[in-house]
Amino acid sequence: MKHKRCCLQKYVISTLSGLMLYIFSYNQTLAQSNSPILTIDAALERGQDVSKHISAAKIQSNIAGTKADDAKNLRIPDIEAHTGYARLTDLIQYDRGLKDPETFQSIYDKVDFTMKAGVPVYAGGKISHIIKKTKQELELAQLNTNKTARNVRLEIKGLYLTIFKMMEMQRLIRENIKEEEARLKEVQALKKNGVVTRNEILRAELQLSEQQLNLTAATNNVAIAKHQLQVLLELEDDFNIDTNQLIHEPFATTSFEANLHMALQMQDDLKMQAQEVKIKETDKRIAKAAYYPTVGLFGSYGLNYPNYFFFPPANNWYRLGMAGVDISFNISNLYKNRKKVSIAEQAINLQEVEMDAVKEAVENRVHQASVKYNEYIQRIDITRLAIAQAAENYRIVKNKYLNQLALITEMIDADNSLLEAKFNASAARIDTQIKFYELQYAIGVL
Repeated sequence: MKHKRCCLQKYVISTLSGLMLYIFSYNQTLAQSNSPILTIDAALERGQDVSKHISAAKIQSNIAGTKADDAKNLRIPDIEAHTGYARLTDLIQYDRGLKDPETFQSIYDKVDFTMKAGVPVYAGGKISHIIKKTKQELELAQLNTNKTARNVRLEIKGLYLTIFKMMEMQRLIRENIKEEEARLKEVQALKKNGVVTRNEILRAELQLSEQQLNLTAATNNVAIAKHQLQVLLELEDDFNIDTNQLIHEPFATTSFEANLHMALQMQDDLKMQAQEVKIKETDKRIAKAAYYPTVGLFGSYGLNYPNYFFFPPANNWYRLGMAGVDISFNISNLYKNRKKVSIAEQAINLQEVEMDAVKEAVENRVHQASVKYNEYIQRIDITRLAIAQAAENYRIVKNKYLNQLALITEMIDADNSLLEAKFNASAARIDTQIKFYELQYAIGVL
């Protein structure tokens, strides 16, 4: 009696679990059918518009552009307007020490309205090189924006293919669950005929439960990856991905040498390092400008009161203008500026060493990406062959089991091997596509 009650409880639990899984899967399918389809091209386009990283890089580029425009103002004349009013006291003059001072009446009001202008003519090339440096920094910021956009594209494509990979796992597990349910019915029928034991039914039920748990895990993994993509793209509603044309077969093996040659021309990291070297060289020219004199033009024109050019000062308004050339040369810079030039030269050497290090890193990344991409291409053929082998093995073991020549555990193992082979074959195609994108990213053409 207790044995029957235990069996009944297990049957009810198994039935309820299957029913709940069916309802959950149905709701998921219904929700997906009502969700909009998001193509990978639409995802990439939206990613360029809403990515916080790209927005930050664009702001940095705009700042660099504004600095470049501001640097051009160094060539524009400085124009200054000045006005002032002062109240003077009488002038006290001491002829014999501080004794017996003599007081002279002043003109108590002093007023001036003056316009001044000055423009640099020559500063040893400093102004030109400052402007040049800001343009170089703008180009560097634009390169960083391009690199950031490539990072986002790789992230979106990686998430997209990861979702597809998990969806394939879902599909295969669902198919396997149907097979497990059919197998359970077969085993139950054999049990009624007294061919198999109760233990084999329990083993089949356990296998079905494990696959149901695997389906739940795969469904959750899809939801997690979709949520990551949803947050990245700032999508408010749920969506389904368009799996058409995600895999660009056939894949062709590639040459490391050809990839490296292209990477040395296209990689943003190398372009940015080369730009950094140019900026450091410009810094050196700016530092060396201190060895040269500065030349500027100036002029002023004003309305003033009273006229202090006469003696005694005349109680009159007067206008006066002047224009000329201002030349200055800091002699101490011949000594002081050597250290600044030396620092600039060392900065160039440091940047060149860093550029060589980046070049080595790029070479290693391209080599690794090339080798892995070719490896995954080979996996496709191997995994396809493995499916045929696993299917044949399952057929043989199943026939043996039906003829009481094999245990149910052997048939379950063969079935799991077939499921694994199917998933490996599907994953190999998707992973190869991911490796292709990673190779494109390493080269700098993604």
